[in-house]
Amino acid sequence: MVESIVRFGVFDFGGQGKTIILGTTASEDHVIKWQPLYQCFILTENA
Repeated sequence: MVESIVRFGVFDFGGQGKTIILGTTASEDHVIKWQPLYQCFILTENA
């Protein structure tokens, strides 16, 4: 599993562990998960 930090700014989704999929930023094999602790997204490549 490969992870890289993608920082878009501060987002408040009102919860923890939010997961979004950005078709313009990542392929269908990538999942971007919000990390509230670091205030950024973690781009996870699913093997």
